[in-house]
Amino acid sequence: MNQTRAGNVAGRFPPLWCSALTCAVLAAAGSSHQAAAKTGEVVVEGVAEGGRAFAWEVTNRSGVPVSYFEVPYHSVNRFDDPEGWGSEGGRSKSGKGVYKARSTAAKYDVKNGQTLTFRCAVRERGPVIGNVTVRIGFRDGRFIEVPNVAAPVAHPRTIKWGTPLVMGGCVAVAAIWGAMRRRKAARTASANP
Repeated sequence: MNQTRAGNVAGRFPPLWCSALTCAVLAAAGSSHQAAAKTGEVVVEGVAEGGRAFAWEVTNRSGVPVSYFEVPYHSVNRFDDPEGWGSEGGRSKSGKGVYKARSTAAKYDVKNGQTLTFRCAVRERGPVIGNVTVRIGFRDGRFIEVPNVAAPVAHPRTIKWGTPLVMGGCVAVAAIWGAMRRRKAARTASANP
């Protein structure tokens, strides 16, 4: 009798693969990364500085100075402009928008071989690290776009809706599996009185 009862209790737990699938989905959802995107002229690296700080390091590799930096963002409280740079769009009540910074004089431009860091304070809740396209402007008036740069972005909809759907599916599979085990146990018990 105790063995049958123990077997039924063990049969009520969800299968191991269901738990493994849930863990894999949640691990992929929470992964963060840093990305350095390069063009022939500029390297832009997004770096999580720990806690609630994030930064972009812009390194100029061209003969023309960089005088403009633009990045979309989500869940940012404030931006700290580098010395000699002015900005717009860095403070919004919703925490999302496009940060645009421009050097105030040619002496503050990012010259060939130099690196300039743009920093922001990220909200406590809300963003994940994802990839965006950064726009860089040169003193001669040209603009280039640098894709795949790490930045604070909104949670993807797959995370918002996919995780509950996967969890619900696992619960449904576990319930069906448990019902089938109980049904089989009931048939076995009625066949062997």
